[in-house]
Amino acid sequence: MKNIVNKIIVVFFLFFGMNFIYAQGLEVSNDRPEAIAKQQVTLIAEQIELTGDQQRALFRAYVKREVGIKKIAMAKDMDESTQLEHLQELDKVLEKAVEKELSAEQFEKWKNIFLK
Repeated sequence: MKNIVNKIIVVFFLFFGMNFIYAQGLEVSNDRPEAIAKQQVTLIAEQIELTGDQQRALFRAYVKREVGIKKIAMAKDMDESTQLEHLQELDKVLEKAVEKELSAEQFEKWKNIFLK
């Protein structure tokens, strides 16, 4: 009886151990707002010399924009013109946030390179 209980315990731990290992191997999606924002800020930091505070502020601004874009894309009751208006508003909010954080020279570089 003791031998059967020990075997059941071993099988139990092996089963949960395999699930734990599988969960660690799952990939993180690159289409999350945080991942997209990190890529954008990395591109900006390569072109324009940014401080750590500027990078954090731009990251937050880009995450906010990407979340807004996803919400607009998920909205089923919006027509294309309304979606376009919301996207333009998100771009204006992003531009204001970037202008607030960057120096005038940095902002001009950003505007020339990254503003779409």
